[in-house]
Amino acid sequence: MVLGSKESYDDCLEALRDLRKRGLDDPVLGVTDGAPGLIRAFEEVFPKTLWQHCLVHKKRNILNKVPSGAIPEVKSYLNSVYFAPDEKCAHREREIFKDKFAPSYPSAVKCFDQDFAACIQHLKCPASHRKSITYTNLVERSFLEEKRRSNVIPRFFDEKSGLKLVFASLIRASQNWRRLKFTFEEEIEIMELRERLGHKAEKEQMISKRPRKGYLVSNNFSRKNKT
Repeated sequence: MVLGSKESYDDCLEALRDLRKRGLDDPVLGVTDGAPGLIRAFEEVFPKTLWQHCLVHKKRNILNKVPSGAIPEVKSYLNSVYFAPDEKCAHREREIFKDKFAPSYPSAVKCFDQDFAACIQHLKCPASHRKSITYTNLVERSFLEEKRRSNVIPRFFDEKSGLKLVFASLIRASQNWRRLKFTFEEEIEIMELRERLGHKAEKEQMISKRPRKGYLVSNNFSRKNKT
């Protein structure tokens, strides 16, 4: 965590480089909103990591461009695209979406087409994990908790006191972050994906951690290979 005045490229770059310096290897996948500075910094620091556009933000941007009465139908078609069984199906559903809504809602379809590849990166990951790795809700909820606590304080005495409060909120929120479980098959799937991305996947070490009943129980694996 570092102090920054805004979501600028320079501030985001400083934060992500600090993660690198402290030993963070290439994640499999990272999720952000559409902030250009953050995206640029993320792709520069983690060029071998899949960038996933937050689908909550993306769908909100698209649905803001259609009449309220059409939102349920458009949303249903969007879910068919973004949560398709695989990337091939997602591209097929994409064309169906465009053919159906382009004549009536061209602005919405234009927004839908932007960064489309980044909206379906999660389909490369295990199917049981996909709904948990497509949004930035964990971060957004942390922001709300920090604002709730800071709103009752007239002012911070100094920079350090503000950082301490935010850090305490994040530590508490992070206790509920690691809920995904990996079967042995999903462990292998992630390992193969890491190899395709050019990561340093250690096959022998990972296979040696196989639990008796097929579930991975090593906290070390969860931290190092979290999607």
